[in-house]
Amino acid sequence: MAYRGRPAIASFFATVPAGGDLTQISLVPTRANGQPALAAYVRDPKGTKASAYGIMVLTVDDGAIAEITGFTDPALFPLFGLPDHLADVQEA
Repeated sequence: MAYRGRPAIASFFATVPAGGDLTQISLVPTRANGQPALAAYVRDPKGTKASAYGIMVLTVDDGAIAEITGFTDPALFPLFGLPDHLADVQEA
């Protein structure tokens, strides 16, 4: 899935993942195909660990995020050298 432009990106973060509750998401910077990317983890209901959710590849134009291409496949995380869970996560 791809989101282009400020309104589409804002809509994405307002609804996906965790129903738009950004306090339930942990982001880990990475790179994909030479572009900046973020690995998204979603906290469990107890808030003690976060599970892999997806990879967001960012297209940056003039210093701002112009597009996000998302891959909601936790199986991709090992390909980026990332764990499938984060332990001891703290609320943002």
